[in-house]
Amino acid sequence: MIEFGVIDTGSGMDWLDHHLLRQFLVVAEEGQVSRAAARLGIEQPPLSRALQKLEARVGARLLVRRPRGVELTEAGRIFRDGALRLLLEAERLAETTRQTARGERGRLVIGVTATSALHAALQDRLGRFQARYPDVALTLQEGQSAQLIDALRGAMLDAAFLWTPPVDGLWTSEMTSEPLVAAVPAAMAQRLDAGPIRIAALADATFIVYGRRDGFGLFAATIAACHRAGFSPRFGAEAPRLSAAVAMVGLGLGVVLLPQTLRMIAHPGVVYLSFAPDEGLTTELRLVMPLQPSGEAAAKFRRFITAVPASP
Repeated sequence: MIEFGVIDTGSGMDWLDHHLLRQFLVVAEEGQVSRAAARLGIEQPPLSRALQKLEARVGARLLVRRPRGVELTEAGRIFRDGALRLLLEAERLAETTRQTARGERGRLVIGVTATSALHAALQDRLGRFQARYPDVALTLQEGQSAQLIDALRGAMLDAAFLWTPPVDGLWTSEMTSEPLVAAVPAAMAQRLDAGPIRIAALADATFIVYGRRDGFGLFAATIAACHRAGFSPRFGAEAPRLSAAVAMVGLGLGVVLLPQTLRMIAHPGVVYLSFAPDEGLTTELRLVMPLQPSGEAAAKFRRFITAVPASP
């Protein structure tokens, strides 16, 4: 004979014991304590005592005895549904915790410039990372190179993709090297010819400033390229955004140097001219991160991005 005892409304949270909940759910499913005990691999008396303990802690009768077994009370059915949800959520929590510890779940804030965000190599690798780790949410934050470097140093970004030389105090890895091209007004392009030019041909031009600050990004690349050709660039109007810089070129206000990939940006009155190969005018797109990754997801991101080969 099965006795479930007198209901005790004593306080306590022992009923949250997942082992006890699972025993109750097996009994509810089998409809007999003896079959449930056999399924659980235990004797019937300990299982009956466990059910008594559970009812006492919950403060409600969950099961009633019938001639052929046990049956859930109305309260028992509510408790069963809640216990199922609780155990499922507990398993989800455990799995989420394990995934986070492995770097397979989390959130990364990635800095990009207007120019790096358009590069095929970046889009390809971010796409492959997201496909491999769909539970790591990527948030892209656009800014100029120096702003993003400050954000990295201030722990506001997990990583950034920048056209910049190696930065003191930060970890960097070169992703790709890109030839520079000159975006020039159409009238100037007619005078210079459409073929590859030498940067010395731009010695008398006014350079539009894009991203000037602390010697980072394309501003630094422009100065370095001009100095190697034996002249100092004359800077004019300053553009806050890439689109504004290209628009200023179209208005005849000057020229700007950009990675070759960005010649896809078409604008009336703007012509993109390549430089002679022996000029060696290139800029490097780098992944820049704190010396110590901010967490397992960031560490996995670093390993993945630097290991994955570029698409042909």
